[in-house]
Amino acid sequence: MKEREPTYIISTTLFIRCLGAIYLTAFLSLWIQIDGLFGSDGIFPASAFLEQMARYYAGHSPFLELPTLAWFGASDTALHVLCGLGVLGSLLLIFGLLPLPMLVLLWSCYLSLFHVGQVFLSFQWDILLLEAGFLAIFIAPLTRSRCFSDFPPPRIALWLLWWLLFRLMFESGIVKLTWNDVGDLSIENVWESLTALEFHYWTQPLPLPTAWYAHQLPGWIQKMSVVFVLAIELLLPFFIILGRRMRRVACGGFIMLMVIIALTGNYNFFNLLTMILAMLLIDDEFWPTRFRDRVVALQHPQWIDWHQSRSYVLVPFTIFAITVGALQMATAISPASEWSRAWADSINPQQWALVNSYGLFRKMTETRPEIVIEGSRDGNRWTEYEFCFKPGRLEEPPHFAAPHQPRIDWQMWFEALRWERVHQATGSVNLRYASQWFLVFLQRLLEGKSAVYDLLCTEEFSQAPPDYVRLSLYQYEFTGREQGDDNAWWQRRLEWMSPTFRVSKTPSGRLEIRPENQ
Repeated sequence: MKEREPTYIISTTLFIRCLGAIYLTAFLSLWIQIDGLFGSDGIFPASAFLEQMARYYAGHSPFLELPTLAWFGASDTALHVLCGLGVLGSLLLIFGLLPLPMLVLLWSCYLSLFHVGQVFLSFQWDILLLEAGFLAIFIAPLTRSRCFSDFPPPRIALWLLWWLLFRLMFESGIVKLTWNDVGDLSIENVWESLTALEFHYWTQPLPLPTAWYAHQLPGWIQKMSVVFVLAIELLLPFFIILGRRMRRVACGGFIMLMVIIALTGNYNFFNLLTMILAMLLIDDEFWPTRFRDRVVALQHPQWIDWHQSRSYVLVPFTIFAITVGALQMATAISPASEWSRAWADSINPQQWALVNSYGLFRKMTETRPEIVIEGSRDGNRWTEYEFCFKPGRLEEPPHFAAPHQPRIDWQMWFEALRWERVHQATGSVNLRYASQWFLVFLQRLLEGKSAVYDLLCTEEFSQAPPDYVRLSLYQYEFTGREQGDDNAWWQRRLEWMSPTFRVSKTPSGRLEIRPENQ
């Protein structure tokens, strides 16, 4: 007897509800930071950015070139309204009310903030949420989603979500083996040598306390863990096309990997989003009988026809998504070949974030540079600006943040790597090579902008900015097990320190920062 074609109604219903929860955490996390990041007193104000983009796209349609609802208003109030709409839409989606309209609203609001967020929303999980959120529109009921009891999603839309999951996992695996196919071939590929996890736990952006213990594991366990990661990312994606039983195996492997990653590092909502994408591989036969019985009772032909009619709309997009995705994977497999990337970029309107390339942990960082900002009232007693989640004080354990993403802490991790490259090349750090966002961030702190100051967790200069400031570049590393009795989680070594800068204001009120001896 021919096996009945599997259905995925229950997992689709769960996916939509869970996607609402992830949207909720994403909007709430951004909402509490938005004033300091790109509000009117923030680091990169959205209004100034849009004015610049309007001049740049003069003669074109700015909205098509940069699709964001912020064109209708980029004030602090308007940005808060976008976040508020995102929170409201997320709650309605979680409770199954108006799922299709809410998914359209959530995608539109997040895409709008994604563009005006500039460098602060440039992460792979942001584009992953946008791509997954867009595809979810085509599997959602129109007016109501019943718990464990919806109608069959269009199969073509389900396959598009599986295609997204395939690309996410396979590209993340293949780039680990091909990242140095261009450039200096003398640099060892730590994934090929199975040594990537010997330093990953303390060099990752925001480790958890458990990462300290994972770092102490024997070398053979670290090597076996690398094999485990590569096997899941390179082999299990192909299980998606091998039938429902193999899909269940792939789902289990993907979820296991995401849980292990989440146990030692803060990766905001990325792990949760990947897990609910993997959950779409589970067919209805896997779930308890009482849920399956409710699903069968709701399969009315007229509603099924309405849902399946959306498949016709998806045919052109499916051709587009498969073509662009295949070209992106070709680039990941052979980065030295530029033709695939050029073709993908030429046909893919990246401003809409519809089909994206992925590749987490492409190149592992083997050191952990950290930038330390210090302020002083008298030029003698110095106090460090404390960030909420990134390493600072040696005795302070790593903090738990997920699913919240402290975006300034993440940006400081990237900025420190930039400074390290400059230091290695020149033996010093010239602030002219610092990122523009960091220079503005420092300026806002010294101007006493409370919106930016609230991104940190320090009280020393909350009432008035310091009169002196200096910057340092340290190399941080976990302490060893033999050093655990010192109650220190970190050890650090100074690599570079700036001269002392005097902070003052000119008669016109302009902030002036100059070396003290000038």
